[in-house]
Amino acid sequence: MLIEQEIASIMRFLLDAAGNPNPYYYSVPEKFITPAVYFPTPEVGTGGETFRTYRMEFAWFITFHCDTTEAAYALSHKALGAIMRSRMLIPLIGEDGKAAGGYVRITSASEKGVDTGVYQLYLTFVSRRPYDAAEVEAANNFILNMIPKSGVAITSP
Repeated sequence: MLIEQEIASIMRFLLDAAGNPNPYYYSVPEKFITPAVYFPTPEVGTGGETFRTYRMEFAWFITFHCDTTEAAYALSHKALGAIMRSRMLIPLIGEDGKAAGGYVRITSASEKGVDTGVYQLYLTFVSRRPYDAAEVEAANNFILNMIPKSGVAITSP
């Protein structure tokens, strides 16, 4: 998965807000370490915006995994609370993992239990892009600068 700036920024924000659970990006392995958060590829819809721009509408189903449903809820709820306290504005980060200036606005956020030990955070956001802009290459690597509780450094893809 190529990580766009908005997606990488949201990942970083949620990991920090939830206390840096173990992140998984492509799939959750059979024997994964909890607490964990899984960032699947978001669903994307498109549409016209103005005569000069179009929009990419992202819907993202992010799951928090713990040994108990209550613990998964606690992680998800920390993340949701942080989003709401930030007025639904997530600071954009650059490829170096540092603040780049600007924000991505979350348009809706909710959470629900989906299985034993699993809580889902559902986020939507919109990215507006000019029709005539040269194609911008998505970043392959963003540095998230984190050490999970297991003590082994994890680098995002």
